[in-house]
Amino acid sequence: MSITNTPTSNDACLSIVHSLMCHRQGGESETFAKRAIESLVKKLKEKKDELDSLITAITTNGAHPSKCVTIQRTLDGRLQVAGRKGFPHVIYARLWRWPDLHKNELKHVKYCQYAFDLKCDNVCVNPYHYERVVSPGIDLSGLTLSSSGSLTVKDEYDFDNHHSSSECHLQSLSRACPQEIFSSPSLPPIRGRQLSFNPCFLNTQCRTLKFHPQLEQKQ
Repeated sequence: MSITNTPTSNDACLSIVHSLMCHRQGGESETFAKRAIESLVKKLKEKKDELDSLITAITTNGAHPSKCVTIQRTLDGRLQVAGRKGFPHVIYARLWRWPDLHKNELKHVKYCQYAFDLKCDNVCVNPYHYERVVSPGIDLSGLTLSSSGSLTVKDEYDFDNHHSSSECHLQSLSRACPQEIFSSPSLPPIRGRQLSFNPCFLNTQCRTLKFHPQLEQKQ
């Protein structure tokens, strides 16, 4: 290790890992972080220039320009560390920059030649070759009011909220469909049976259902 306590690619893997561990952000457990860093350092040991670029980027917090730090892209694009799978550029960006990062919030810088989105055989995992892109502040957890004044549910395919979503959708239908569907005292009998109210039928047919006065005459 050098006099400044910053390791180089010529130092032992344990020394490099220890130094890089000191710069992690704490979003992951120490065990996971150590396994992830050890795995990366071992893969880069034969590519000394890239390992030095990683050390420089991490120990200076991106203050100095650094090259791409690449690993082999897997078949599904994900990297397995300590029994967990994730996108490699996201894993290391969480370790050293943004512990609360979501996988869709990264955008590579223009000079990155092996960014994950470029679909190259190698993937750059240098966390300072990516920028975080945060979506505009929108409350995604509850109901929203549309321009038409009707309530909508954020995710109508959320099976945990399927029941409440259906009720809300039915309330919207009651405002959008003819009032006679819900308030008519009786409907023409069909084959001797009284037509019953079926919310599921209304849910799919309300928009196209039309009443034909001729139906009562034919009865």
